[in-house]
Amino acid sequence: MSTGRTGLATDRVYIQSNTATDNRTDVTVTYGSETFASNPRSVDMATTHTESFVMLDTTPPTSQANALPAYENTWNFMVSYTASDGSGSGLGNITLYYKWNGGGWIPLATQPAQPFGFFSFTASGDGVYEFATVADDIAGNTEAGPNANDTWTIVDTVRPGSHVNPLPTYENTLSFLVTWAPDAGVTDIASYSIQYNRGSGWITWLTGTTLTSSTFTATTNAVYQFRSKATDNAGNVETVPATNDTWTIVDTFAPFTRTEPLPVWQTSSSFLVQWSSESTDTATFRIQVKDNSGAWTDWVTVPVTTTSGTYTGAQDGHTYQFRSIGTDWAGNVQTPSSGNQSWTIVDLTSPDSAVAALPQYEIVLQFTVSWGPVSGTTDIVSYTLEVSENGGPWTQVSGAVSTTLTSTSYVGVDGHRYAFRTLSRDRAGNAEQAPAGNDTWTIVDVTRPVVVVGSPRGAGTNLTPTIVVTFSEPMNRASAEQAFTITPDMNGAFSWSADSRVMTFVPDRSLQGGTDYFVSIDSSARDVAGNSMPGPYPFQFATGSTSLGGGGGGGAGDWIWLIGVLIAGALVGLFLFLFMRQRSAATSAAGAEKPKEDAVIDDVFLLYNDGLLIKHETRRLKPDVDSDILSGMLTAVQQFVKDSFRSEDAELNEMKFGQMHILLGRGKWLILAAIIGGDGSEAFTKQIQLAIEDMENHHWDQLESWNGDMTIARTFGPYVKKLIRGEYATATYAPKP
Repeated sequence: MSTGRTGLATDRVYIQSNTATDNRTDVTVTYGSETFASNPRSVDMATTHTESFVMLDTTPPTSQANALPAYENTWNFMVSYTASDGSGSGLGNITLYYKWNGGGWIPLATQPAQPFGFFSFTASGDGVYEFATVADDIAGNTEAGPNANDTWTIVDTVRPGSHVNPLPTYENTLSFLVTWAPDAGVTDIASYSIQYNRGSGWITWLTGTTLTSSTFTATTNAVYQFRSKATDNAGNVETVPATNDTWTIVDTFAPFTRTEPLPVWQTSSSFLVQWSSESTDTATFRIQVKDNSGAWTDWVTVPVTTTSGTYTGAQDGHTYQFRSIGTDWAGNVQTPSSGNQSWTIVDLTSPDSAVAALPQYEIVLQFTVSWGPVSGTTDIVSYTLEVSENGGPWTQVSGAVSTTLTSTSYVGVDGHRYAFRTLSRDRAGNAEQAPAGNDTWTIVDVTRPVVVVGSPRGAGTNLTPTIVVTFSEPMNRASAEQAFTITPDMNGAFSWSADSRVMTFVPDRSLQGGTDYFVSIDSSARDVAGNSMPGPYPFQFATGSTSLGGGGGGGAGDWIWLIGVLIAGALVGLFLFLFMRQRSAATSAAGAEKPKEDAVIDDVFLLYNDGLLIKHETRRLKPDVDSDILSGMLTAVQQFVKDSFRSEDAELNEMKFGQMHILLGRGKWLILAAIIGGDGSEAFTKQIQLAIEDMENHHWDQLESWNGDMTIARTFGPYVKKLIRGEYATATYAPKP
């Protein structure tokens, strides 16, 4: 704001006077800070006229798309906005931009801008949509953008699917548990409504519940049907099935069964016992026996179609009493009679059982264990399954103790070895003697194998490299070899480490110079248990233009097995070599003193935080003639990274060899190693960190989901070159908060 004062003197002759009198008029004018097209600070007040001042509008307007709900369940909806040109010349037009599923900004439409307005938006499909607006004014000023979104929403028009989980055919209590769940692939259910039908129409039991199970109480014995109707987070409501998801029969009445009269005496240790049922819904008979005045014990449990069995007595002269306990299809169990229903004299023999052979490996945590009687045993009525985990003591398996079942689902732990055996009991109560060892065993392995590292990588690989792929666990060699591809195609021979974790491919002939090679291990590679890889593992390298001979290309995995002393020697020898090479030209004149040199970056290695090389830039070494030096340098830097960043708090480390320094900076995803020659390397500490922050802040989304695709090197090349050129020395770059 500025203020000016202007004065004008005039001669005036008043009435009844002939003398002119000076009369002064003062004017004060206040101006804002705006720019003017003409100068208002020069005003002609000598004559009566109009002064015109033209103010320039140089401030762009502001606008934003207003907040949308988290979900939209239609493809057509309105996006509202607000806009303002402040004290400017007035709004012009406004354009709505949108992104779909993280893609680039797309202009939707442009229309005359109002302080408040709407755009009609039609989505291209379901997904995440982001919105931003850009406005201009009538003076031609345009708002910057679009940059970040003003608002976003998830378009979801798919109705959810859900179901009530299967119920047993019968329930023998009026109250029982009902559970429900989303259909396969459905992840966004907000609530359920659960309905039941007792034969007279559907009735809503639970409305808008977030539970996935509840106890249902029936009013009477009958057939009950169930179905669920889900509503997702976007408000889409499931179309319920015309019929049911599941059903059950509620039956709370126990059956009545009995054993038929036996002869008082049996002259044989084996004899026939018969039984029957007076109920129509009996499912099984459990026949019990009492030896003399002993306790009742289970002899046999059989289906309703079996009404007799041969019982063998253990000792002559013993009195054995029999009774039947029936179980119906609903699981209702008959109350045992207080005494016997029939009796006779029998003999007993001990039973024998075994667990069926399991495969060497199980590739799921939950697997089926089956067992049964060994050949010659016919009177087992119950089994107890025992397990020994990793050579530990034998323990009973819950749910498989004194059971009539011959199989169960067992849940193991990845990497553990399980041995199984069964101990059975016959219908007279004889128990099987525990065997000295196990009946069978298996190893649970559900971990998918992954590639730990593949080498060589990066530029400058020699023409006769050895391609080494290290897996996380022992592999099925044939599947891993079949999953291996190299492009351009190259024949070669495979070899393996003794533990089947390291696969080496040696090409039959020298590679082409100056060529990019792409290596991939696809997901068909399996470990020895049969687990396949979760996804492909690609990596690439580029050969130099000529071959200098020597061994394979080494790789990022070589340093894993190097002991500390050899690593330290390799680092010192490598950097002394580079240091002496750098000095050789300056010391050629005998007795001449080497002048101080300004510090410069000779080499930059950009690595992912697992040590994988993404980008290498050099000012001294030539990839076509110094490939062995570059390979050794990369191995040394990777080992230095591994040793330097053992702590999550480490941010920068330094090593020095003569006038040569190696500085390392670390971000969330990236590690940058700069080899610096000359004096005054301290100035590069901040530059390195600024370069890392610049790359991570602008490309965090690519880094966070990076799968090893080396095309990312093109993205970071300009940043690395900018660092080498020293452009970060004067940068005022501020990282994202």
